[in-house]
Amino acid sequence: MTDLQLANYLSRFQADAKGSGLAIEPPPLSGWRTHPWEGHPFANQRIRREHRPAVPGPKASSRRSEDQKRRKVRHQVDPSLRKTFESHVKRWRDETETLSSVSDIALHPAYQRIIGLGAPVLPLIFRELEASLDHWFWALHAISDENPVPPEEQGDMEAMRERWLRWGRERDLIQ
Repeated sequence: MTDLQLANYLSRFQADAKGSGLAIEPPPLSGWRTHPWEGHPFANQRIRREHRPAVPGPKASSRRSEDQKRRKVRHQVDPSLRKTFESHVKRWRDETETLSSVSDIALHPAYQRIIGLGAPVLPLIFRELEASLDHWFWALHAISDENPVPPEEQGDMEAMRERWLRWGRERDLIQ
């Protein structure tokens, strides 16, 4: 819904409420940012870290058989979470395919919702990154609170992709 459509809806809603004699307030505008940094993935980093599930660390070589058993379980993602993730990815790609600004792409509401899903969607993000080179690095950094890409490789999408995929394999997040 565009801003103009929303404004028209709200004005009609308020007019209908006044005409009927009811004192009804319009619904709250959830998800609207009032400050330019509100909703930015790094704005409330301390709060998000406290509530985010931990990302599994690298596997120990001495427990290889246990890790191999758990590996299958780690890759099983809840079907409803997968469906939610896929719908957000579709919306994000559809609405950002003509954008050239990485910050506009990463600040898209659907992308932010993917980040909000947290660590359980990391295997799905890595699957998407393996399939096609896309701007998943911001989400990976925001969710994992790590960045395996050295400064000299920043901006080289292919090198960044390989670093993140290696990081995911070390933590058994990639099948």
